[in-house]
Amino acid sequence: MAQSAPFIPYSSLDQNKDGKITRQEFQDKAFEGAFDKVDTNDDGKIDYSEWQKYDSSPQSREHFNNTDTDSSDGISLAEFKNGKFSFLNPVKVLDGDASIQPPKDPRKNPEDIFNELDNDRNNLLTDEEVPGNGGMKLMSFKF
Repeated sequence: MAQSAPFIPYSSLDQNKDGKITRQEFQDKAFEGAFDKVDTNDDGKIDYSEWQKYDSSPQSREHFNNTDTDSSDGISLAEFKNGKFSFLNPVKVLDGDASIQPPKDPRKNPEDIFNELDNDRNNLLTDEEVPGNGGMKLMSFKF
C-alpha cells in the first residue's frame, strides 16, 4: 500500500535558521527533504522497495528506472533532483496531519511555488509570506 506523499514543512527549508528562506535554500531543501523522507534506511539512495512505498502505480518500476539514470538500482539525490516531480502547494497542517488544500494548478516545481509565495518579490521568504504550519507535498505527476 502506498504511503502518503512526503510532506516538506516550509520551516525546514531555512538552512541557516536566519528566519528567511532564500530561493536557493527553498529549491535545495525541497528536494533534499523529500529525498530524506523516501530514503527510509538513510543509506543515501532510494532503492526500489523504498520507491514503491510512494509510487504504487502499475508503472512504478518504469518510473523508478527513468529516475535512476545511471542504472545503479538506486536513486541518488542528484538523480532525484533531476527527476520529473511536481509538488503540491499549498499544504496546510490540520491537527498534526498534512492535508492538501486544493491548489489552482497542483503541478508545480519549487521555483513556481517560491515565486507564488514571494509577495514582495525580494527573493526571500519571510514569516509573513510563509505560514508557520504550511508546507508542500512531493507528487509525481509528470511521468
